[in-house]
Amino acid sequence: MDEFQRSWLLAQLGPDTDLADLERRFCRLGPVRAVAPEVLASGVPSSSPTR
Repeated sequence: MDEFQRSWLLAQLGPDTDLADLERRFCRLGPVRAVAPEVLASGVPSSSPTR
């Protein structure tokens, strides 16, 4: 995951989102647009999502 992708995910999920968790999901799922909904659906705590 590059810096742009990481920034986009953090904008969607909140700055307190666990980056290690995002990296693991990105490696497994691929596109960041697949990672964001999975994180939101899993109920992993993050600061208030923007979407």
